Amino acid sequence: MKYYRLHDFVSSPESWSLDYPNYWNRKNANPNLFNGKRWEEGVMIHVKCVRSGRDSDYSHAGGAIPVLSNKACKIFNSFCAGHTQVVPGIVGEAIRGFYVVNILRILNALDESKSHFEKFADGEKMFGLDQTGCYRWVSNPIIDPSKVPEGVHIFRLFGFGVMIFVSEPLHDAMVAAKLTGAGFDPAF
Repeated sequence: MKYYRLHDFVSSPESWSLDYPNYWNRKNANPNLFNGKRWEEGVMIHVKCVRSGRDSDYSHAGGAIPVLSNKACKIFNSFCAGHTQVVPGIVGEAIRGFYVVNILRILNALDESKSHFEKFADGEKMFGLDQTGCYRWVSNPIIDPSKVPEGVHIFRLFGFGVMIFVSEPLHDAMVAAKLTGAGFDPAF
């Protein structure tokens, strides 16, 4: 199976830019991001617009938190049930009809023999947390398909959670639906 790194294409001046998500109606309360743990049930997520502009079917909040339109949400739900948590979101002050995705699968699937990366040194810390074994950076990632369990169509990379990867079937469905804002780089 082939895999693609999923990113957004909303950096143009006409597109919106989204901040880190927060729980709706809670001061200084942020959901856990990038760790694969479920958010509490029944939450609604609020995403502030850093720059207002044209919305997209697929965009990132806070760097790599997927924000989906209804159209994109239907595709994600058909491929990613059990591997994502999709919750209602409000973008800006009043834009409804969007969903925020919590990716629950984090896999150690990088083919290090074919990828470019650097790891943190033993005992090295960032924000007070030990980063031993985590990636400092990854460029031109290549996924080892043997490390991805059957039926997993979306995941984050263990040790470098800001990258999102999708399977070829999910990629193909997103392209066929002509989702705006979604970009793909081959990772095979």
